[in-house]
Amino acid sequence: MNANKSTLFSCCCFIISAAITVFFILGRFWLYDHIKAMWLSGIIALGKWAAAVFSSRLLPQQLRPAFLRKLSITSLWASVLLLSYYLIPFLPVHVSGLHQLIVAIGLSVIVTAGLHYKTVVSLRLPLRWWFVWLLLSGLSWLLQWQLIL
Repeated sequence: MNANKSTLFSCCCFIISAAITVFFILGRFWLYDHIKAMWLSGIIALGKWAAAVFSSRLLPQQLRPAFLRKLSITSLWASVLLLSYYLIPFLPVHVSGLHQLIVAIGLSVIVTAGLHYKTVVSLRLPLRWWFVWLLLSGLSWLLQWQLIL
């Protein structure tokens, strides 16, 4: 994939991911005390991915497009897996309310961590790239949970 197509593809994935995340946060309005908390939750989610995108500037030029493309796909999967929240009621086990949200977020976090690990390994980056992202992701989720608990 040439650089322009790769950049366009990455931008589209990030935009779709952001739209899904906004939809998901707005759908959980009952979790937040006020609208400012909802905004802050979205900003934290965006900030996690923005930090990862800006960290790509530390990579050699030839690795950046592949890293950003894989990162955008991971971001999209993270958002799409949040939508599993709507499928959980159809499972044969009874999970609802906050537990349903925890299951959807847990699935998203586990798959996203695996995909980002795969990105780091496939690009032959030091494992600290994955550990730093994992730490940043964990802090992001912790901050978001503080907004709803």
